[in-house]
Amino acid sequence: IAVGGEDGHWKVFTLGSVSSFDKFQQNRMLRRDAMPPRKAHEHPITAVAIDENSGLAASGDMAGEIKLWRSGGGSPIQFATDQEVVAHLLPSPNSRSLLGASDHRVFHWLYDEDDATPGPFNGVRLDQEITALAITPDGKTLAVGDASGTVTAWTAVDGANSLRQRTLPAYNTAVDNLAFGRDGASLVTISQSGELARWKFPFQDQVRFSLVQPSGLLIASPDARLAGFSSHRRNLDLYSLPDGTAVRRHIINSGELTAADFSSDGAVVALGGNEGRVYFQDEAKKTLAYMQCDASSVIQIARSPHDDDHYGFVTATGKVGVAGFAGKATSPLAVQGE
Repeated sequence: IAVGGEDGHWKVFTLGSVSSFDKFQQNRMLRRDAMPPRKAHEHPITAVAIDENSGLAASGDMAGEIKLWRSGGGSPIQFATDQEVVAHLLPSPNSRSLLGASDHRVFHWLYDEDDATPGPFNGVRLDQEITALAITPDGKTLAVGDASGTVTAWTAVDGANSLRQRTLPAYNTAVDNLAFGRDGASLVTISQSGELARWKFPFQDQVRFSLVQPSGLLIASPDARLAGFSSHRRNLDLYSLPDGTAVRRHIINSGELTAADFSSDGAVVALGGNEGRVYFQDEAKKTLAYMQCDASSVIQIARSPHDDDHYGFVTATGKVGVAGFAGKATSPLAVQGE
C-alpha cells in the first residue's frame, strides 16, 4: 500500500504475510516498516499508484510533479505536468507506462530504467472534469469518465500517429469509476449515484429518444430490437432501438398502465394496470385475453428466462404469482405467495 501525506511525505508498506519468512527476513521487514517516511515532494501529495508488474510506485502532488519510485530505492524518475494538480495516477497493466490526469488533461509516459518519453495519450483534454481513468490490458485504449456522466475512449491507431475517439453518454451524474475486462472487450462503469453498468467495447452508436413526458416504465424486447416507454398514463409506446423511430402504441384496456413486458418471442405484450389486471396484446394491438391478478396495482411483470410461456408478477399488496402468456401457455402455474 502506498501512502502520501499533505506535507509531501511518502511511504510504501508491504501487506504480504511474513509467516513463511525466516527470522532475519521478518526483522528486516519490520525495520523497513518502522522507518520514518521520506520527504518525496515539496507540495501535498494528491495521487498515488503502484505498478505490481514492475514493482514501481508513483506519486503526484498539487504542483503537478510526478515521481516514479523503484522498490530498491535510489533516485526517482520525474515527470513534469505544467503545474497542473495531479488528481489521478494509473499504471498500464502490461506495459511500462504511467497515466495521470489533472482536472481536464491526461498525462501519459512510457518509461525505462532511467528515462521517460510521452505516450500516445499524452495531452488529451476534456471540457468536463475528469473523474476516472482506465486502460485496456494491451495499453492501446484509454477510457476517461467525467463529471457529466460521459465516458470517452481513445484508441491508438497502429501504424499512424493518431487516436480514434469514441464517446458514450453513460449517466446523468458523474462517472465514479470504470475498469476494462481482461480481454479489453467490455467496460464496467459506476456512477456517482450508484448505477452500475457493463458495456461492450468498442461502444456502439447510442440511440436517444425524445419522449412527450417523463416515463416511469422502460422495457426491452428479448431480441433488443424494441424499447417500450409509458406515456399519458395508459399507453406503452414502442420504438425501434436500431434507429429510434416509433413502431406502435399499445393502450391498456382499463385503468392506468403500471407494468409491462414482452413474451420470449416478442409477439405478445403483457400490460399490467392499477386495477390488478394483466392484458395481453399481439403485434396488431389486438387484446387476446386478460387475467385478474389482484385487487391492487400490478407493479412488476417479468418474463421467465427459462420458460418461454410464463411470466411472474408482483402487486402493490405484496402478492407474487406466476402465470402463462395468453396464446402461449396451455395452463397457468398454481404458484403464488406473499
